Amino acid sequence: MARALIDDPTMLFCDEATANIDLNADERLHNLILSLGDKTTVLWIMHRLHFIELFDRVLIFENGVLVENGAPREMVEDKSSRLVALMKEANLLDQEG
Repeated sequence: MARALIDDPTMLFCDEATANIDLNADERLHNLILSLGDKTTVLWIMHRLHFIELFDRVLIFENGVLVENGAPREMVEDKSSRLVALMKEANLLDQEG
């Protein structure tokens, strides 16, 4: 990760970059990478959804098929969205709504 950040990338691809670290370190790494600004496009594959609302756009795939995409804040407002279901499964939203 450090090597990728040194080169001032225009695109950064992170595949489960924070899967094996604690939530505090996860948050710090998200903040660091997302602070690269408008000059860097970040494509981040993740299953841990704690910081999903930090992103501009979310794409949800199931079995290799795109099933939902959009701005995470808007997706969370749609109680029937797949993102809401995934966040409820992860206990990040109340089961009620």
